[in-house]
Amino acid sequence: MITFYLQMPIYKRKLVKKFNVVVSEGGKRSRRTQLFDPSHEHAASAIPLPIPLTDSTDEPMIDSAPDIDYDSAFCKKKQQRFEYWTDIQSKLLHTHIEEMCPASNVCRMCGISVPEIIFCIDCGPSAYYCSECNTKIHDIVVFHSPQIWKGEFYVPLLMKNIFSRFDEHNCGTEYMSTIYAVDVKGSQHLCSVQLCRCEDTTTTLMRYRLWPSSPQKPRIAFDLRFMELLTVLLLESHLPAKSFCDAIDHLQTDFIPYSENFPKNIYRAVVGDCLREYVFHRSSLKSRYMISPSTFGRECPICLKEPPIISFDANFGLVHKSSSGDGHGKSSSRHNNFLFVDPGRFKNFVDDYNVDKESVGQDCSNFQAGNVLRSKLKNKKLDVKGLFGSICKHDLPYLFIDMEEGERLAFAVFVLERLVEDSTNDDKIIAMYDIACMLHKHLKKNKRDDILAKVSFAVPVFHSFAHNMQCQLNYGQRFVEETGTTDGEGIERLWSYLRRFKSITKEMSYDNRSDLLTESLLHHSDKVISNIGKRLFVKLSKAEQVVQDTPLKSTEEQDMACRLLEEWKAEAVVTKIDFTANERFIECIHKIKEKRQELVQSELDVSIRNQKQIDIVSLTKDLKRIRGVDEHLKRQGENMSFECSDIRNQLDRIFDKRKLSSLLKLKTLAVERQYIGSLMKKYADGQALGVRLGKQFSKNFVKMERELEILNSHSKVLYTFNNISSPASELYEDLKKSSLNDCQQLKAQSFAAFKHAKFEIESSKQEITKLHHYLLNQQKTVTEYIETSKQQLNSSKYHRGLSQYYFKIINKIYEILCNSKPCFDSIGISIDAMLSDHRKIVNQGQSFISPIPNDEILEEIEFSTQIEDCIEDLNEGSDDDEDNL
Repeated sequence: MITFYLQMPIYKRKLVKKFNVVVSEGGKRSRRTQLFDPSHEHAASAIPLPIPLTDSTDEPMIDSAPDIDYDSAFCKKKQQRFEYWTDIQSKLLHTHIEEMCPASNVCRMCGISVPEIIFCIDCGPSAYYCSECNTKIHDIVVFHSPQIWKGEFYVPLLMKNIFSRFDEHNCGTEYMSTIYAVDVKGSQHLCSVQLCRCEDTTTTLMRYRLWPSSPQKPRIAFDLRFMELLTVLLLESHLPAKSFCDAIDHLQTDFIPYSENFPKNIYRAVVGDCLREYVFHRSSLKSRYMISPSTFGRECPICLKEPPIISFDANFGLVHKSSSGDGHGKSSSRHNNFLFVDPGRFKNFVDDYNVDKESVGQDCSNFQAGNVLRSKLKNKKLDVKGLFGSICKHDLPYLFIDMEEGERLAFAVFVLERLVEDSTNDDKIIAMYDIACMLHKHLKKNKRDDILAKVSFAVPVFHSFAHNMQCQLNYGQRFVEETGTTDGEGIERLWSYLRRFKSITKEMSYDNRSDLLTESLLHHSDKVISNIGKRLFVKLSKAEQVVQDTPLKSTEEQDMACRLLEEWKAEAVVTKIDFTANERFIECIHKIKEKRQELVQSELDVSIRNQKQIDIVSLTKDLKRIRGVDEHLKRQGENMSFECSDIRNQLDRIFDKRKLSSLLKLKTLAVERQYIGSLMKKYADGQALGVRLGKQFSKNFVKMERELEILNSHSKVLYTFNNISSPASELYEDLKKSSLNDCQQLKAQSFAAFKHAKFEIESSKQEITKLHHYLLNQQKTVTEYIETSKQQLNSSKYHRGLSQYYFKIINKIYEILCNSKPCFDSIGISIDAMLSDHRKIVNQGQSFISPIPNDEILEEIEFSTQIEDCIEDLNEGSDDDEDNL
């Protein structure tokens, strides 16, 4: 029980949180938290509050965290800012209410003073008009909600909101129709729209920059800015359309809304095909899909269609309910399975693909992602159990598959087959997967030489710590060649973005779900491409820093570290000792005999006796299995005899082999323990990698304890954990295997990091050059489109619109060039002339903007602010501040 004293008043007290860590003899740690007042000025009037804590011991407590310094400059600044906000709260409230009435009765357009002045907040904070000027302005400007002052309050003023065509179209079939339009703020307006019978209503609404709610005879339309806002919030903030529409209904203003302006449920109008079609329309404009032969943003600008490194993984959160239906069909996606595999084609592949259970082992990890047994746990309410995805080296999406049963190795094999088929060069492809070691063994078992000749395998950095040391040295990203500094965890970063769509996509129809996930992947790609130059520059800078800081300066040191790394990998290979059927049979009989003797001769607890009996049943099953092997061999014409004559000598030989097998396993586990311990020194306990390493360290400890029991059961001497924990123990001297100490392991790791950094420098420079060529080709292609459109500017309005459309794409390319300027400068590529010419074009409209205050005025304002700060410091009475002034 710990007691702390709560001082009053609450907002004045300064409590300090103190953490005390208690360590027991068994190594278990517990933490105590204590809050106290450091001033102790009012201890007499304090109120004791007892706080019960969890189980703890009486060991002495050790302070592990320093007290918070509330007199620091940062705390003072935060307190000062809080006091400033407190001082102006009432002023802001008073001013807000004061400005709810007209600031003036004079019209800002004609200067006439009228008692019933009209105010339009949509035009601006000083938009006061008379009735005539208000009509002139809002006959042209639509979707505004002016308010007229009635002496005591504002009342809404209903506007006409007329949409008419002002182009050269004149077919003689024009007519006026009424439609409800929703502006960017979600307000509904009754509008008169000019339509004609020679054109679809939806096409005419698009001319007015309105998006129809239905493809035929729409009664409600949405401002394109409303649809854009909804789409961006959906893709970026994962905000469902329902939540967006509910938020729109709760927007608060200072004015009374027109009560008849809310007859339509905008959520029911916008949800479904209306929103999905707009999102597809938007992405088609951004990527030039369906507009020009070449596209932008639908592929990696560096890898294109042939990624040198591919990462894949499964996400079991993006499910789909069977009750939500298939919509227009599973193959009716608007993107035509651009990033997703056709469900029918993949189902045929999985049905024909059988995974051999024996081809995947559990030697390196107990991770169950690739185990087909997991696929049997089906949820009947879900027709899609998750999503299997793959991305390229630069985190751009490559291929995705809906999992109708569960994660299997067949998913990874399908992606690799697709990748090998699309490859046009002889370069090696690196596949990064959480269980790449199992996938590699599986492909070897099934003799997939077509894939093995083209693909090498690696485990991503974060997931590699769940594997043993042998697997890390052979498959870990830190030791696999040609991976550079690519961590392979880009797919996890993508899942962190996509996972938040799960509450939306599981309720959608199948085709709409596929479209939304595709749009979200394209949105993610757009953000990655915009910053791809910055990412390349950061990777290049970090790799150069690693090369510069490496402790292996000379060639001799690097060669020595290289030999140590090779020796370390060779040493990590686990040597297994096989036992014959005769030996296993005799060992089982001996164990059963010992168990029965223990039950008869000793007085054990009921629970221990039950466990002994369970062990006997298990051993009896092993005997039956061995006899089954014997019967199988007899049917094949062979014979396996169980010789029990000289059973004592045979048991001695079995015990020696079992002891040698245990020592080999313990030596491997000791080396692994040493390696994990060296890694744990690099990461704090709270970091994610530190937590994963701690779990792996605990698993290693459990394995060593279990193997130690086996060793002691076959040895005349009882060994302790201290005898086996170090690879340099005397027990391992006769195993004829050299062991690297911590220093040698660090040298080997430094060489691996140095080698990866050098490769990353070369590959990053090549990728920066490829990015530059790609952007220049895109600029050249779009410029040619612009020149073609210029030749036909007078032929049609469409070509005049193409000129603006392509110029917008050119501006996007120059934004990427500008963001990538540091990486281009790092390898000597200059783009200053290109950016300067583009700025001149974009800044042509600056001459129409009013001049801003000159530098002299700004300096005067800044100087006066400094004087006020000095005066305020003087008022505090600080001698130091007075001397400084």
